[in-house]
Amino acid sequence: MKLLKLIVILIFCNLDLFSQVFPKVEDYQIEGFENINFINVLLDAESSITNFYAITDDGKVYDIKNMGHMPTTKVIFQIDGDISEALTYDSLHYLSLITNENTYLIRTNNFIDIDTLYSEEGFEINDFQIYNNTISLIVNSKQESKIIYRDINASEWNCLEVPEFGFNRLAVLRNNYYLYKYLHDDTSILINNSKSLDWTKLENFKIFDFEQFTDIIRKDTIMFALGKHKSSGEVILFDENLGQPSGQFWTPGAPGKNTIYYDIAFDRDYVFVWNTKDNYQVGRFDRSIDSSGAYLYKSVFQGDAYQNRKTYKSSYALRKIISNDFNQHKEFVAVGHNGFVLLINRGLSDVETQKEKEDNISLYPNPAIKKDEVTINSIEVMKSITITDLMGKVLYVYSGINKLEFQFLINKLPSASYFVRIETNKAVVSRSISVVR
Repeated sequence: MKLLKLIVILIFCNLDLFSQVFPKVEDYQIEGFENINFINVLLDAESSITNFYAITDDGKVYDIKNMGHMPTTKVIFQIDGDISEALTYDSLHYLSLITNENTYLIRTNNFIDIDTLYSEEGFEINDFQIYNNTISLIVNSKQESKIIYRDINASEWNCLEVPEFGFNRLAVLRNNYYLYKYLHDDTSILINNSKSLDWTKLENFKIFDFEQFTDIIRKDTIMFALGKHKSSGEVILFDENLGQPSGQFWTPGAPGKNTIYYDIAFDRDYVFVWNTKDNYQVGRFDRSIDSSGAYLYKSVFQGDAYQNRKTYKSSYALRKIISNDFNQHKEFVAVGHNGFVLLINRGLSDVETQKEKEDNISLYPNPAIKKDEVTINSIEVMKSITITDLMGKVLYVYSGINKLEFQFLINKLPSASYFVRIETNKAVVSRSISVVR
């Protein structure tokens, strides 16, 4: 009987049924978080998307680990106010805080030791960006708007006056500032070239049926403007100087009325315009359809865009998506309302490339017959290893390995076939292993 079982498993392995289809998208609603709204998400430099920080709309930061298997959640930071924005730069986390008395910009790497970089009474930090080692903030009082900026390692702040009050969102590209209004019926953009006193205002976006900006996101020399649309699409592309819209529309999905698109994320090696399949967009919220809310778009221009649409009904909206730019295989995590989490693993885009990478990794014994330990050798440093069953359920996760050789126990695994996902410092490889008792 054991011999027959071994033969069946070996035949199953050789049928090449273990090739993963990328991207792998999994949605979860964390138990007990049904009334908690995530508005932002942070990743550590070496973190897997299964471990991340989630920020809620009541000023809390949750440390969420082992998402997708048996998640653990812990509040590690809390303020009596709002965390308006948050981002990770050079392995450090930056957060802007707003309380009844003051506004702050803090920096931390563990949410225990915290440096306060900026604080000013009577003003609010509405948005901030870090670009070319320069931190820039747009701050507003009830009567004044200004940009505060400094080198990331400096101690003194510089001030740039804004000639028109009410611009509360900021984008930075090639040391130029782009200001726009958030959740206002005004699609004008205020531009400052290289921190001079000269400002230019663009007001011609009504011709695109672009009712309001949700966000403007830079990627190299392209500006992506997300917003609320009537009929023309989700994203407009601008040239690097923003002199005029480029006239090109990036519409990964069908246009829709009364729809807000919250956020977008990119692969590290994204190149405009032919590699659009490497982008992801989240956060569609249609007010007229209560039964559906959050969408993910994988923009592959190969046929009907609806084929690439993912619909999730457990959340009204996804608010923020973060790309793990530190790994070539591209992972994304998105968070939203009602404790909703979306994990995306694009993995390797080509099966042949995957097989080439697999040749650099050995896994033995395979099949593991009456063995309790399996050894993996790699010519590249291994970062993490994940063991799943054939249905994709995560059984074991080993992180922080940083070795060329690693052993893991299989004594608790019954006779079956499993996936072994190996992340190195250059790629991610999926292998199969058979356990025979």
